[in-house]
Order: sequence, then C-alpha cells, then structure tokens
Amino acid sequence: MLHPIVRWLARRSIRWFYREAQFVNAAAIPATGPTLIVASHGNDLPDILMTFLATNRDVLFVANIAAADSPLVRWTYRGLGVIPVSRVRDARALKARGEDASAINTNAFVRVVEALKDGHAVVIFPEGNVHDYPHLGALRSGAAKMALQTLESGVPSLCMVPIGYQYESPSQPRSGLLGVVGTPVYVEHWKPVHPSRNVTELTQFIRLQLKEVTRNARTRHDADVLSALAAAAGAVMSSADITPIAAAHDIQLRLTQLSAADEIFVADAVAPSAMPIKPLVQEFERAATQLSDWCVKFGAHRWSARDHADVLCAAGDETVSANQPSAFAVWALLPLAAFAWVWHALPVWIARTVAVRYAPTPVDVAARTLVPGLYFMELWYVVLPLVLLLAGGTPWVVAVLFVVQPRLGDFAFSWRDRYRTLQLMRRVRAVPRARRVAVLSAAQRVRQTWAAISHLPMVA
Repeated sequence: MLHPIVRWLARRSIRWFYREAQFVNAAAIPATGPTLIVASHGNDLPDILMTFLATNRDVLFVANIAAADSPLVRWTYRGLGVIPVSRVRDARALKARGEDASAINTNAFVRVVEALKDGHAVVIFPEGNVHDYPHLGALRSGAAKMALQTLESGVPSLCMVPIGYQYESPSQPRSGLLGVVGTPVYVEHWKPVHPSRNVTELTQFIRLQLKEVTRNARTRHDADVLSALAAAAGAVMSSADITPIAAAHDIQLRLTQLSAADEIFVADAVAPSAMPIKPLVQEFERAATQLSDWCVKFGAHRWSARDHADVLCAAGDETVSANQPSAFAVWALLPLAAFAWVWHALPVWIARTVAVRYAPTPVDVAARTLVPGLYFMELWYVVLPLVLLLAGGTPWVVAVLFVVQPRLGDFAFSWRDRYRTLQLMRRVRAVPRARRVAVLSAAQRVRQTWAAISHLPMVA
C-alpha cells in the first residue's frame, strides 16, 4: 500500500538533489516472476530510492533492522514489506532490546524464499553496509544463500539482476546519478556450468556481475582522476542515442579494466607478437585532461559529463548530446521560477545546512539532506498554506497552491539547471573563436584516441 507513496517521494527527492538521474537497461528487469535484485550500496538512501524507481514492481527490501530505531521507521518497514536482517555487530544491542539476532536472520531467509515463491521481486544489498570506498566493498554471502535456498525449495526460473549505482559526485547537489542494470542471470542456468555450485562461488559470481555495473578504482585519487577523464570523454562520445553520463560509464569501465592490468597489450592482427598500447592510453588521458581543463575554465564541474557536453555544444560540436535551453523561455519563466524558489528556499536551505554540519562522513551527506529534507518539506507544505489561509487568503487559491507545491519544487530546480546551462553556454560563445577551436581540437583528439583504444581487444 505504501509503495506508490514512497515511489512518489523517491522521485521528488532524487529530482531535487540530483541534476539528472537515469537508468541504463532498466527494461532487463523482469516484469513478473521471482526476481532477486542485487544492488551496490555506496550512497545509503539514494541507492534505496533509486531502486524504487528502477521498476514498476512493488519491490521488497532486505534491510538492516538496526536502522529501524524509531516507531515511524518500523511502521514504514511493515507498510513496505521490508524483510529485516541483523548484522553481527548489532547482536548485543538487539539482545538488550530483547530480540534474537539469529532468529531474525533465520526468519529473513524464510520470508525471502516465500516471497520469491509467490513471484515477488526482492532487493538485497550484498555489501551489507554503506561505505565510502572508491570501489565495490566486500560482499556478504546472504544473497547467494538466499538464491540457492530458493532454487532448492523448488522455485523455478529465479532471475538474479545486478544494479550498480554510479554517482558523479555523491554528496554534491545537482550532480549526476546513473543506475546501470546488468545482464539478468537465471540461477538454474548458472548452476550446471559451475562445478561446486556453492555459496562462495555464487558470491564471487555476483561480485563480478556488480563490478561490471559500478565505478571502481584502487584509491580515492584514482577514482577522482577516472571520473574526470570519463566525464570529458563521455561528453565527446555522447550522441542522440546515448547520454553523456551513460557514455561516461562505458568509458570508465574500460579505463578501470585497463588500469587493473599490470601490463597492457593488444593482439597484433598482422604479427603474432603483441603491441603495447600504454602510449595510446596516455595520449587519450592527455587529450581528455586538456579538454577537461578547458571546460572547467568556462565554469563546468570537472566531474560532470553533462557540463562538458554543454561546453562542446556551445563551442560548435553538434554531434554531442546536449540540452540547449531557450533563452527566451528561461527569462520569460523567471517570475514563476522566483515564486517557486521563494516557496521552497527555506526548507531546502535548512536541510542542506543540517546535512553538511552533522553528517559524520561525506557519504552520509546526501541521505542526511534527503531525510530531514522530506520532513521539513512536508511540514512546510502544511504550514505555509495554513498561514496564508489564516492571513485572509482565498480558500480556493490556497487549495490550488497546496496541490501544486511539489510541482513548483520540480520546476524551481529544473529552471535553475536550465539557467546555469544557459550561462555556461553563453560564456563559451563569448570567447574568441580560437579558444572554441582549441576545445573542439581537444575533443577530436579524445574521439580519435578512444576509438583506437575501444577497437583493440585486450589480451590476458
């Protein structure tokens, strides 16, 4: 019953925090039948909200019971059909509350199997905890155990679907968010080709599936470098068929594969020897870095593939995917945008200020913005119309405002994004033509070197 409400809240929250949030290959999630969704969990609440938006199905979550530390959260858990599990480190706290961690987990496995038997979609985050690593965290074995137990219980055609959430800058408002849905795997087809067919092997398989749909790097510095390179190259390789952030995913995945190899070689089609391609990769990195530096000078965020695409479009590249806002429309809608921002500015500012001040780690900033932000906004949506009504406002006008408030919020944020894009493109078009040509030349070098890299197969 609560799923439509939460899906509506999820859509508002994601739209108000992130500039763009989209899915790749979401149609791969089965519309019916027992489905186990295994998702990455690097950014707490946004990961959960995005999963509600990945499919129209009423998904059931396997979630940590320690997070349900308030009556409201426990009520929400029940309304959404959340299946609680406990972590080892929470056993003592649960015991103090009179709860048995072992019994909770045993019951969770039973409920998951029953839900899948009934044809539901169940979501689990195999990493267990939210983390701030620049790569996929260690996986718990729970997802694999649940999948194998479900299969052994006689459930046919259990489909396992990986989803990786990729953030351009997780705690930065108006950054980009991409949900990448991997290739569905039917567990009964996986078992015959894996000799041991045990939990460890399936857990490792799930890890490999998730690595294909997540951003991974050895260190935080490497992650920042890869993100900047992917943003610049993703803009160049975008088109009418692929958005900049989606193109950036493909590029960063290949760069990660390349950087993971101790030696990079490619098979020579003419001779049996191998030809090193490190110089080619280094040339690509130099070109992408130069392009990124140019875009940052115009005011683009280094991590934003969308900003880079807007700069290229303004410089004269008509092949990239860019949103060119109409200056007339932006300025004509300024009065409505100003009204919408005045209506929403205070709760948005309060939520952001509280999050930045009290979030224990950077990975908590987005969640700490969204959770109190929802409470502040809901309260604001009730109080402000009431104040207007008590101040003598016309009842029907107040009623209309009460209904359209969320849409005003959507409009305020989207107008702000269009205005910023308009200003960014204006700055690019105002510079001498020689500078725009330099930007396009850097983009062409990125395009040429990346085409060469992407067409050369790797050799183990």
